[in-house]
Amino acid sequence: MNLLKILDSTPEPPIIELELSETNNSGDYHLGTPMYEYQKELTDQIISLHYPDILKFCETNDEKDIILKSVETCIENCMFVCTHPYLLISHYMPKNLAVKDMPAKLAETSGKFNVLKDLLNVIISNKTSKKKSVGLVMTNNVKLFDLIEALIMVCPGNKTVKRYVGNNIQRESKKAVKNGNGSGGGTPNGHGGASKAPTQIHLIPANGDIQRDHEVFEESRFDILVTIDGNVNTETEFYQSLKTMNHSSNEKPAITIRLAPFKTIEHIKLYYQNAVSDDDYLYKLISSVVCLRDFIGNIPPDIFPIYHQKLSYLGPNFFDYVFGDDKNTYASWPLPDLPIIQKYTPIDVERSLLTEAHFHYTPYGLQPVIEEKATPTYYETKRLESDYITNPSKNSYNELIGITGATETQDSNILTHKSILQLNAACKDLRRAKDELDSYNWFDSEEVQNRVGRREKEMRLAVSKIFDDLDHSQQRIDSGNKWYAKKQEQIEQLKSSIEEKENEISKFQDTVDSPEKKTYVENQLQIWELEKQVKSFITRIESKNDEKNFTNKEYENSLNAAKEAKQEQTLLKEQIQDAKRKYDDYEQDQESKKAKFETQHQSLLKEIKSLELANEQLETKLGNAFKFLKDTSHFKKRKARTSTPSK
Repeated sequence: MNLLKILDSTPEPPIIELELSETNNSGDYHLGTPMYEYQKELTDQIISLHYPDILKFCETNDEKDIILKSVETCIENCMFVCTHPYLLISHYMPKNLAVKDMPAKLAETSGKFNVLKDLLNVIISNKTSKKKSVGLVMTNNVKLFDLIEALIMVCPGNKTVKRYVGNNIQRESKKAVKNGNGSGGGTPNGHGGASKAPTQIHLIPANGDIQRDHEVFEESRFDILVTIDGNVNTETEFYQSLKTMNHSSNEKPAITIRLAPFKTIEHIKLYYQNAVSDDDYLYKLISSVVCLRDFIGNIPPDIFPIYHQKLSYLGPNFFDYVFGDDKNTYASWPLPDLPIIQKYTPIDVERSLLTEAHFHYTPYGLQPVIEEKATPTYYETKRLESDYITNPSKNSYNELIGITGATETQDSNILTHKSILQLNAACKDLRRAKDELDSYNWFDSEEVQNRVGRREKEMRLAVSKIFDDLDHSQQRIDSGNKWYAKKQEQIEQLKSSIEEKENEISKFQDTVDSPEKKTYVENQLQIWELEKQVKSFITRIESKNDEKNFTNKEYENSLNAAKEAKQEQTLLKEQIQDAKRKYDDYEQDQESKKAKFETQHQSLLKEIKSLELANEQLETKLGNAFKFLKDTSHFKKRKARTSTPSK
């Protein structure tokens, strides 16, 4: 009988079989956790408090101490909120975390604590026959230890809790006193049941500062290690020793399960754990935190049913194998890995800071805002109208009278729960795309562009200045080309005028009548010709002198090189002579050693021969002795035994 159909209640979403691109069987697994609306609102408020410092750090790369301190404080507070919001406050904390329904309230206030509670319930309820041991590794913070210990009180089943930092919470210490009179299922701090296979839960500080029960800690052996917060470094020597503590040599180390809320600072630190030494590591963290604040803690739709069913899916698909008999291989993680974190530019950071994040949480103390009446859900509408599948009056007449044809097809208008979930996911994606389009349209509006578009104006001014400089340079180049062309024309004109003057001079010589003038003109022309020749000879002499000076320098350089070569040659000869002398000494030494070895060899051979002769003599003597004993054995007489006289 299907009670869900009878009661017509909202069914649990079915677990769709996951298609994993890669299987993780390394023993180090990531378990994503959600973030409740209160945590998302706190994260947004923390980022808003550090808004100017974040913007200055991302845009101008300002690395002043006060800016860096502000950014690091923002990251630290965001990590506190990821674990539990109570870690942020130092006042108004409950005096007793174990009173009434306070432990259950802790799980309702933090998505990570709720997932941790479900994870511990799955481990405790596992039906293995051997004892299970779980180590919860966290930052050495007494407040965090108190919150975790109070949370474990909600987990039912046979368990024992061991805490190595601080004192147990008040109610637990009282329970320990009451249960110390010999109750069978009691534990040192009040947890536990009467199961044959109890689960030991250890609260361990990540820095290895064990303050109490050292003997119990050293005798512990862990099957599973759960890292509670993102400050736990799994590469330290202490953490590696926890994985192999009291394990045999042929047994695999304990597995590690890291709790990290989706797309939060802890998820981002895990993604960039190999880039800690990079210069832009802090920028990657803070830019991702700012740009992902609208998407933190959102569980992917394909694994949402697993979280909705309190991680019971991990029991048969993972923990049965972990607590099984196979001690050499790790179990495959049945959940997909955490999503990839993309890189963000300073423009993305500025745009995200200028965009308001929308959450549905209303802080305590504020007046409630009157909202429109929520429309009833699909199931509520169908229930009110009695329009559901199992209502007989909604069926066809053929089904009511019980007469149906064999060729009739089934009605395809009925929606299954799986198709409803897929439709819901598609509607969410469509709504998200519409919101993103609206945000882009809003950002592209004239008002926003006038307010935040100063960079574009500055860029346009800079580009216009560059174009003005280019135009000015082009004008100067054009004027220079014109001046060059003008000078070329003047040179051509001068050449033509010189040729004309030379022609006139040659013609003038023919026009002279008197012989005195003619001789004068011839002499003058000859003088000019000789001056030209003298100038050409002077230039040739200067060039020859330059060549002579150059050759003299080269000659001097060659002489110096020859001297250096001779010095190197003499040095090499000395080195060769030294090497020959060393080689001769080495040969003489080897010959003497060889002769000494030969003498020792001959002496050892002689000694061996003498020992062999002595051995042969001893063998012959021993053989003769045995032969003599054999020949004289029948001469021996046994001594007769006499009866013991009676007293």
